[in-house]
Amino acid sequence: MTTFRFAQLAPLTGGCHVARSFYHPGHACGAHDHDFAEAMWVEVGAVRHDSGRSVRMIAAGEIVLVRPRQRHDLRGVDDTVGVIMNVAFPAAVLAGLERRYGARELWGDGPEPRTLRLGREPLAALSRRAEALRLGASDELARDAFLVDLLDRLRPHQGLLWRDAPAWLAEALMRLDQPPLLSEGLPALVRLTRRSREYISRTVRATCGMTATELLTEQRLRWAESQLALSDLPIAEIARSCGIGRARLHRLFSDRHGRSPRDYRVACRGAAG
Repeated sequence: MTTFRFAQLAPLTGGCHVARSFYHPGHACGAHDHDFAEAMWVEVGAVRHDSGRSVRMIAAGEIVLVRPRQRHDLRGVDDTVGVIMNVAFPAAVLAGLERRYGARELWGDGPEPRTLRLGREPLAALSRRAEALRLGASDELARDAFLVDLLDRLRPHQGLLWRDAPAWLAEALMRLDQPPLLSEGLPALVRLTRRSREYISRTVRATCGMTATELLTEQRLRWAESQLALSDLPIAEIARSCGIGRARLHRLFSDRHGRSPRDYRVACRGAAG
């Protein structure tokens, strides 16, 4: 088995090695380990990942996090080309970030690489950051900014309403989290997921602990709160854009905050001086 060493990688930018690989059917990199940390994610298609302990397909929207000395192999699969973005960096950098932020579990601390689904859009954003890292300033600040962003994307955000939802539903809800889809509500969710209303409703209740209507109302209310605090959009426009309606928006704010949307906005701005 081959061992790759960070000292042999080139070119480096900001102390990282950034590469994009194309796995055609039958192509393989061969079983190997390495003395550095590695994050790799599938941008297009799929590949077969063999950790020596398990073999699984990883597809677009999934990321694999590899610690130093963990063995693995990638192989192309029939009828598709797998496109992989890969960022490698020194083991000491990962160890330092984990000590600083108490985040060892994010990279996975088991015997094989951690695989998880982040979704296509979050990983597309991560690919753009990696491309900027490859082409930008070659310094530790650029490297650490990228890696901190990556770690933040790996951790569960407790405010996320659908953090326990299956990937097909979570990806659709992330797209639904902004107008104009937000105002459309459940019909947009049916279209995005290609599932029936009934199936969506059962899944939302089982994984989010609320009805689909309650979930959509909470999404809309959180978006309205954000806009009142951080934008100068008229209240009527906020109500229309999120699909609640002005009268109902007033009732919801009265129930939750004990004040009108206008008073909520004034309070947010007053706290900022």
